[in-house]
Amino acid sequence: MESLLICWIEDNNKTKIGIESVSIALKGKQIDLNTQELHDTPSTTTFAASKGWFDRFRKRSSIHNIQFTGEAASADHEAVKRFPQELQTIIEKLLARITKLSNGFHKSYKQ
Repeated sequence: MESLLICWIEDNNKTKIGIESVSIALKGKQIDLNTQELHDTPSTTTFAASKGWFDRFRKRSSIHNIQFTGEAASADHEAVKRFPQELQTIIEKLLARITKLSNGFHKSYKQ
């Protein structure tokens, strides 16, 4: 099943069609069902295309150069809101330290 899924992914990648991990999982389920029907062997276990399965599948198949679409990393929105103020505070502290060092240098240099 996974070899068929890899072929499908590579075909999409060659034609520059972006795919989502959800699409890969759904295609995996579809291939699994089609394989069962083709061989007339209903599986005793249900194929679960979970995130864990997908992560392991990516590692096993070494599919790292896929053109994914529609997926973004989650962001810590509170941290994003706080960042400008925290950055400003860091810059002010650094400028104060530089000024202090500069003043100390000039005092010792003048003597």
